[in-house]
Amino acid sequence: MTDYIQHRAFEPFLENRRSFVLLRWLLIILCSYLVLVGNRQFGIGSLLAISGFFVSNLVIALLPPGALQKARSRHIIVALDAVFISTCLYILRVDGPDIHIAFIAIFLVALVWTNLRTVMFALLATSILIGAFSVYDLYGFGEEVATGEFLSLSLLFVVGVFYVFLSSRLDRDSATATVMLEERKNSDIMVGMTRTLAASMDAVDIYRVVVSGLSAAMPDILFEVVSISEKNALVEASSGDPNPEADPVPIDSLPVLKRAYEEKRTASSGASGAVRASEVAVPMITQGEVVGLIRCRAEGIDADPHGMVIHLFEVIASTAANALRNVRLLDEMKHMARTDFLTGLPNHRHFRQTLLTELGRAQRHQRPMSLLVVDLDFLKSVNDRFGHPAGDAVIRGVAETIRATCRRIDFAARYGGEEFVVILPDTDLSGAVDVAERLRSSILETDMGHVGQVTASIGVANYPINALTEEDLVRVADQALYVAKNGGRNQVAHFKYELTSQ
Repeated sequence: MTDYIQHRAFEPFLENRRSFVLLRWLLIILCSYLVLVGNRQFGIGSLLAISGFFVSNLVIALLPPGALQKARSRHIIVALDAVFISTCLYILRVDGPDIHIAFIAIFLVALVWTNLRTVMFALLATSILIGAFSVYDLYGFGEEVATGEFLSLSLLFVVGVFYVFLSSRLDRDSATATVMLEERKNSDIMVGMTRTLAASMDAVDIYRVVVSGLSAAMPDILFEVVSISEKNALVEASSGDPNPEADPVPIDSLPVLKRAYEEKRTASSGASGAVRASEVAVPMITQGEVVGLIRCRAEGIDADPHGMVIHLFEVIASTAANALRNVRLLDEMKHMARTDFLTGLPNHRHFRQTLLTELGRAQRHQRPMSLLVVDLDFLKSVNDRFGHPAGDAVIRGVAETIRATCRRIDFAARYGGEEFVVILPDTDLSGAVDVAERLRSSILETDMGHVGQVTASIGVANYPINALTEEDLVRVADQALYVAKNGGRNQVAHFKYELTSQ
């Protein structure tokens, strides 16, 4: 694909080089004809001059694509043409200094002047003026026509036309090459960022990829990714600060961002339709929703809505928005995979993973950890008397009670059926029993509507008092729960001594 792009990028150079070489062949033929007709002798000097011009054109035809764009190549071609034309004038025995001076001046200026087109238009105008005055002098006074002078003037005119064409095509090629190189650079940026964004599984990574990629391509512009929540703007990532301020700012105080957010299209500072701006905001839209904005700040940003810069920003914003949507969908799927659909609490599988993690942390830091197993009493009677929807309502109510009773560092989950589990990090056995008693009382005091009150039995186990592994911790908590059930329900049970020392 890269080779194809490179080949396509140089097609204008190849085509214009063919035209350039063809015109040069015509110039060689014309000069050779003028030398033969004007001098009527084809000596060694004429042969060397024409042969040198012939060889130089062969070399130009074999130059690599784009070589004519280089200033050095253009200067060499101008110098060769100056030598060849001067030799032709000498062979033609043109005695008048005006033509020689005009040629020398034009070629010298062409070697140093950056705007070649202006020089060559001057050459064309000079040839026309000299030709007009010469015609007047020759015919106006009835003098004999000087064939050599007319041949030289025609040569001067052809050279002028030739170089005007050359400069026009080269200038156009230069502009085309600049545009194509810019498009290729933007394409490389988009391809690289698209690959990175597609592999990003975190929103923070996406924010950083956007600002780092754009900043690497345009280091003079400050890039920020801004999220919007409740009409407040928060800078998530910035190319000018690796740790941007975490304080949200009212979006009403940021008119460019507000306009881009509300209108869901690119907005810039300055007058409407301005092509230069100091601030540009590009919304990141997916499925009609603005999930963030790319904010660009610098003096003289190209804000032309039809320009390549804005197009690049919009493509990257769209790509980033889709990546954020994918991350959101992935998070939702992960949440669904680890969440109990009825209560919203983590499910059994998530509980097992968390228990292993918390126990490992307790072992590394030599800190206690406790586990509660909560089982609702007589839930089957509730289902039989009031129906399963009422039983589900009881389970949801108990889940809310557990969620409200636990600390932020605690982890509550639905173990299965009418059973719940609670992991209590940094909690010894006596502290866990106190938490279990509070939880039992809260469940008892919770009004379950027409079902009335429900009770729960709770078993408590502790690391390292009762168990040393996650499997033993669950087993001891279950055994304690059976003790509470057999003791009359609606109570908390635990073991005071280590039961799994073997």
